Amino acid sequence: MTTDMAVRGVDVSSHQGYVNWTEVAASGITFGFTKCTGGAWYRNDTFAANWDGMRAAGLVRGAYAYAFESTGQPYPGPGPEAEADFFLESILALGLAEGDMLALDIEEGPDGADLADWALRWLVRVEQRVGFRPLLYSGAWFTDARGFGRVPALAAYPLWQAAYSESQPSPAAPWPMIAFWQQTDKASVPGIAMPCDLNVLTEQAGSLALYGKPSGLETVVPPLVVAQGPHYDATYHAIAQNDDWSCAPTSTRWALWAYGRQPSEAWLESSMLNAGVVTTEYGLSDASGAQLARWITSEYGEFGYHGENDPSATFDEVAQEAAQGRHPLCMGGRAWYHWTGVRGFADGVILLANPAPGWKGISQTMTRQQFEYLGPFSMVRLAHESESIVVPQPPQTGPSDPLAPYRGGIGSGILSAMEADGVVPAQRASTWLPLGARPSDVETCYASDGTLYTYLLTEGRGFKTPPS
Repeated sequence: MTTDMAVRGVDVSSHQGYVNWTEVAASGITFGFTKCTGGAWYRNDTFAANWDGMRAAGLVRGAYAYAFESTGQPYPGPGPEAEADFFLESILALGLAEGDMLALDIEEGPDGADLADWALRWLVRVEQRVGFRPLLYSGAWFTDARGFGRVPALAAYPLWQAAYSESQPSPAAPWPMIAFWQQTDKASVPGIAMPCDLNVLTEQAGSLALYGKPSGLETVVPPLVVAQGPHYDATYHAIAQNDDWSCAPTSTRWALWAYGRQPSEAWLESSMLNAGVVTTEYGLSDASGAQLARWITSEYGEFGYHGENDPSATFDEVAQEAAQGRHPLCMGGRAWYHWTGVRGFADGVILLANPAPGWKGISQTMTRQQFEYLGPFSMVRLAHESESIVVPQPPQTGPSDPLAPYRGGIGSGILSAMEADGVVPAQRASTWLPLGARPSDVETCYASDGTLYTYLLTEGRGFKTPPS
């Protein structure tokens, strides 16, 4: 049992929301931990406020990273080094002060996986970059079943052990002692709206100062190669689409989130609606993706981002760029009437980010056969000035074809009718209806003489309306 003189602390995540740390400190709590990141994709949106709040209230503070965060990156994830770097970049942006503690929370992962080695690599990576040792949080129920006891090097890193019992448990192997003991996950603490975890610094542990950034240590973090520009995480989890018209906003939001920007869904959709890029009736109004690319450049150009569109992308072009994983892609098909982010390319299929599962036979991936059946496709890149983009060049077309610049961007039915009439499109791309909705499949495009050409894809016929 612990005594009333025990050094107590709490740990919180987004579940507890924004904490009143002044009230927490007044209740006798000495230290606090807050969740910072999960995997290499999730950032706790309450972290910054809680991190600053603990320091302002005079508490010794700590931050922890949750390994894998499997809702987006299940084991093995992108690797312990990538997760450690993501964690540190999130913290160092806000400042790492004397006494601040860092920890790895590892409590999920398959039996039989080499999680002990994974954890050790994370711990070593953090120590190498900040100059002091982080803690490892887990429970014996987890570490014993996954062979942690067979890796003695783990004992060099302080143990923060969870065990909801009346008395302090024995330390999990290979640790000789417990530094921090998490006694319960149902503590009621003033200043914290929800029940939280309660921890004590054990009698064997000594001073809190032993576990944080040492006095006088200048944390000089070597720059990472990925820090030359924004880091694109090609494994960023898919985002579900909420409305039948919002496929383009959703795919763009996925691309921005995967590239380190974090616009809210409400703002992004409102901005695109106000700019006329999408409508709630028809979804995206420009099948070529040109308006989408221009919106990206307009809203994010000041941060070095820009949009590029390819109005007629082949399966191989999309696959090649997706496999390289250098920048986010979005693509939309003429007969699919849907836009999606592209998460990658593997085993001969394109991996999708918001695929509207089941719509026109598409699940989480797209094969070459499906691509060609639902095409032609347009593609939009979200690029950054720090990278050089190699854009696949379209096939060269002889000067004898006046409609060459429009092929792929405008349906063949309309182009055939215009060619017969000796006119060319007045638009670089057609307006496709409905992109994201489900009425009849219609394409419209104005010609150079003002005639409006309309083509009904479901019926294979078209008509034209002279200028008014």
